[in-house]
Amino acid sequence: MSLRTKFRGVHALIAALFLTAILVAACSPDPTATPVPTSTPVPTATPVPTPTPEPTATPEPTATPEPAPDMMPGLMMDENTTGSDIMAMMSEEEVRCVQDAIGDEGFTAMQATPVFLLSDSMAMVADCFSPELSAMLAIAFLSAEIGVLSDEGSACLTDFYAEYGAVPPDETDQAASIVYLFTFQMCLTDEEAIALAQGDESIPLPSQLECLTSQVSIEDLTALLANLESLFTGNASPEMLQTLQELQAASEVCGVDLLSQG
Repeated sequence: MSLRTKFRGVHALIAALFLTAILVAACSPDPTATPVPTSTPVPTATPVPTPTPEPTATPEPTATPEPAPDMMPGLMMDENTTGSDIMAMMSEEEVRCVQDAIGDEGFTAMQATPVFLLSDSMAMVADCFSPELSAMLAIAFLSAEIGVLSDEGSACLTDFYAEYGAVPPDETDQAASIVYLFTFQMCLTDEEAIALAQGDESIPLPSQLECLTSQVSIEDLTALLANLESLFTGNASPEMLQTLQELQAASEVCGVDLLSQG
């Protein structure tokens, strides 16, 4: 399964969550607000005379550190980029791993094949790649797919792939999928996300997700996912109902039409 297909599956999961959230929130009673305790006045402290400060010593100038070198150079892909170009960036150990995984015949074919036809084959040998190479390839494929990726987006995705990996989690792990997609999507600009979605207007834009997660944390959303069954059995906690209400309110503020998701 290609990376894009997996992302689309996770997009559908978000749509299902949003629809479930608004439907359940519409039918759920308002949680009882917890009364806020009245604070006890603090007595005013007697002012203490301010001591005369000692003269501050002039600090020694600190040498400017040299910037750390990149782990590996970037890769710009086009229709002429083949598997052999990828192999040239791999260690001998990684190349042997790929060859063992797909056999001599498959290895020879991969070297001569344009990389845009190799997404499924790359997924088959992903375990052979170092984390740095996996991140570089994922960013290169993405850049080729949506056009020029901004420097900020590339740096954000480099950190993202270093933490979460270049392969999305299985779609059955709903909480991990939500975290992965939200974090990935918010590395992009709205324009880049629109290009990646290829006209699918149901997918929330990065600016909308940033707005949503500024009011409802990803942790609260994943906790909601982990306990969705309790919403339908009437055993939802007050915290879950509160999260649902916050999500519904945030959707209105952030311009996300939850009913249209999916």
